[in-house]
Amino acid sequence: METLCRHLSYHPQAARGIPVSLPDLEILGSVCQHGTYTHDHSSIDIMAAYSGTSIGVETWTSLHFLVSLLPTPPPPPPTLVFWRTPPVRSYKINTDGCVKDGVASGGGIIRDSSGQCIRAFFSFYGDCTILEAELRAILDGIILAQRLGLSVLWVESDSTLAIHCITKGGGPWHIQATLRHIRHLLALDRDTITHIF
Repeated sequence: METLCRHLSYHPQAARGIPVSLPDLEILGSVCQHGTYTHDHSSIDIMAAYSGTSIGVETWTSLHFLVSLLPTPPPPPPTLVFWRTPPVRSYKINTDGCVKDGVASGGGIIRDSSGQCIRAFFSFYGDCTILEAELRAILDGIILAQRLGLSVLWVESDSTLAIHCITKGGGPWHIQATLRHIRHLLALDRDTITHIF
């Protein structure tokens, strides 16, 4: 590798613009002692760090071969995720909100203590943030459950921020009305709201 770094220093007329990956650049930057490097994701252009030097095709092939010998890190262990039934005579509302291409939507499902689906719901919210979509899906689920005469609710959402805003307070001004409505409808001493993946 030291030879490669010297080659980079002494051959400033080497070919430019050869496609490389970001990990390859990071390895190159870590083994060369000529300063930091600059990069983009599609081409190698180390001129700021190596005084106009770029890697030639032959040198790059050698470097790429060396990088290919490095072991691939193992994938992270899987996270076990499962649905827990609510207690007897209570109901669980699982919700999710999303924003895609600037359009927000959300929905969920209400189940009883045996896991039977009571009702599913879905709504478009138009232009809003992901946090607003998550909160509006939670609110829609609570309103639907109450219209169906269901009480003792357990609300689950995959948004830790939404859960935090409901239970601890805070959040931007534009969600405060939705938060007040959710808190008004939920009896937090009787109903439960938790995070789930």
